[in-house]
Amino acid sequence: MNAGRLVILCGAGLSMAPPSSLPSAWQVAGMCFDEYQLTIDPLIDPALRDNLEALAEHFVGLDTLKAVFIEHLVPWEEFERPPNRGHAALADFLIAKTVVAGLSSNYDKLIERCAWGGIVKFGVRGLIVAGSQAASFC
Repeated sequence: MNAGRLVILCGAGLSMAPPSSLPSAWQVAGMCFDEYQLTIDPLIDPALRDNLEALAEHFVGLDTLKAVFIEHLVPWEEFERPPNRGHAALADFLIAKTVVAGLSSNYDKLIERCAWGGIVKFGVRGLIVAGSQAASFC
């Protein structure tokens, strides 16, 4: 930190803590799978149900990742919950420039919401969100 080279890496565990309590990747995969099986293809391979990466790859293979998976199956409303203290801590580190960057594999934007939520709104340029809006699958 003192050398100005600290990067924080975080994954789904950050957003699973209360009050955020976001679903895990396997839970999101299950929600997407169940909706797809119910409304579009009852014969989809059941082995895909609990594996978000494999499920996304399935839609890549069908050339429907964006049109079906991202735009219709991902339950985006599940990611609209309050940030937790971990999100606030990372936002504080980024605003204070205590860290060079924070890398998140999460779909949510709760770290950014913490940075934007104060009296003074800060842009979080140091934050690299790998999973935001399912960009990691593209």
